[in-house]
Formats: sequence, structure tokens, C-alpha cells
Amino acid sequence: MHRISALTQDFYGDSRWHIPEGEVFNRLEELSIIDCSKLIGELPQQLSSLQSLEISGCSNLVTLPLQLNQLSRLEKLTIDDCESLLPLRVSRLPSSLKSLECYNYNLELESESLEEDGTLEYLRLENCDSLKVEWLASFPKLKGLSIIDCKSIEVLSIPAASGIVSKNCPEIECFREWGLPSSLQSLKILRCKKLTSRRREWGLEKLPCLTDLWIVGIKDGVESFPEEDWQLPCTLEALLLQSLQNLKVLNYSGLRHLISLQHLVIGFCHRLQSLPEEGLPASLTTLDISDCPMLKPRLEWDKGQDWPKIAHIPCLVIDDELVP
Repeated sequence: MHRISALTQDFYGDSRWHIPEGEVFNRLEELSIIDCSKLIGELPQQLSSLQSLEISGCSNLVTLPLQLNQLSRLEKLTIDDCESLLPLRVSRLPSSLKSLECYNYNLELESESLEEDGTLEYLRLENCDSLKVEWLASFPKLKGLSIIDCKSIEVLSIPAASGIVSKNCPEIECFREWGLPSSLQSLKILRCKKLTSRRREWGLEKLPCLTDLWIVGIKDGVESFPEEDWQLPCTLEALLLQSLQNLKVLNYSGLRHLISLQHLVIGFCHRLQSLPEEGLPASLTTLDISDCPMLKPRLEWDKGQDWPKIAHIPCLVIDDELVP
């Protein structure tokens, strides 16, 4: 077995792994344990070459059967749908770890003992209700952060990241005192009620690299976008607006400086009535509008009142249909 380099869900075992005495998996690089309902613990300990570990659907697994900080080459760790798995308190992640994904599981890190030179680049946390986020500040090389369906998080602490996704986190109110990282290129905020209510505090106009912005699910009284006191960065190349329930008009004075904007997507804005009299930014190459019933008649090809404002855009998609 010392020559095995990968084990996947096709490798079946019992409730515990039975490893012959003296046998090691010193070449094993990938280990996936999926839907092994009998597994309760005990994995081989000699995994000096392990780079990727996935544990998923192991409903009776109570404790993670490995010491993470001993996996010196581990680059990717995924824990998913292990309903009996107790929260793991870790004092140190492997210094080699680049990707960490936790679904329906709470990984508790002792922030005071984490080194701030870790290599973690991608972090995805989904349905982690007891998550403690203080330790996010320990990952200065973080490139991508996704926090989804984490109901109890109130504050995000993000010193570095090029992409951030926050979805269905109703209790998040703000970003920590240092705000959003200047390296941020993509920001996607979906249905985070308290966070979007404080959108003027995000300081988007101070982000020199932001090119992609998604805003989904604003239920308060936003009738005009962007609002007069909310400035978007001129670096934006793509903007998505969906489910802004009270949106009636687009504010041209807040859009005209977006000289790099190429892609604009607007959806499920049922009260949006018209496009700005001055039109949309001339830089647009794609306009995608869907489920905006009050606006749709005004976009009718060669007839609608707003057609002259969009006729020059190379790619027009209305309700998922490409306009010739």
C-alpha cells in the first residue's frame, strides 16, 4: 500500500480503518471519504505526503480522526455534511494549507496562536452557525472568501482578499474597523439585510481595484440607485442589481463616472419604471434585464420609449432572450 497516491469514495472500509502494523501511506496525496456512514474514527496516521483531504457525508463520525497540524503538505481541506462531528478546536492550521471549505460544521480556531503568515488563499464557510470570525484577520494572503447561510455572524474581519461573497447572513452588520481591503476586486452581497442597510459605510469609492459588484435583496426604501450619498468606484466593470424591491429609477449622476462599466445586469426589480433620460454609460457592451415588468415595454425593439437609450449596446438580453 505504500505506493498508493489517491483514495476516493470507491475505497470502502469499516467503522475504523484496519491498517497492518508498520504499514504507511507515505505517498498518499489525495484522500476522499464520502458517504461512509459506518466510519466513526481512526484513519492512517502516516500521511506525510497528503495534499488534499475531503470528508463528506459521514453521519456517524464524531471526531476528526487526524491531527491537522501534523499534515505538513496539506493544501486543501473540505469538511461537508458530517452531522455528528463535534466542533474542532484547532490551535494551528497546516502552514501549507491554501483552501479550506466547511459546510454545516464549526471549526474553531484559536486566533491568539495563529501565525499571520499563513498561506490560506480560499475560505468557504456555509451554514456554520457558531462560527467565530476573529481569526479571519490571521490570513493576510487570503484571495477568496465566501460566507453563506451563517446566521449568527455579526461582524466581518477581513484584512485581505480579492474576492468576497456574503450570502444569506442576516445578522452581519458591518466590516471591522479597517473596512474592506484595498486589494478587493469582487464584492457580492446577497440578502444580508443589516449589512446592506449600512452600505454607505462600506467605502466603495476608496477601493482602487474593485471591478465586480453584486447587490441582491435590498428591502428598505431604495427608490433610486445609486443613492446621492453613495458613490461607486470608477473602476467597476460589472454591476449586478437584483431584488431591489422599491427601486424605481437609476440615478444617472451616480452612474456617469463609471467609464469602465461593461456589463450591467438588472433583475427582479418589479417597480423599476424607466432608464435615465441621459441613457446609460457609453462603455456598456452587455445589458441583461429580467423580471422588470414595468420597464420591459419601454425596451421593445425599435418601439419602446427607452429603446434609443440602449440600441447601441452590442449585447442586449431581455428576459433571457437575446435581442437581435
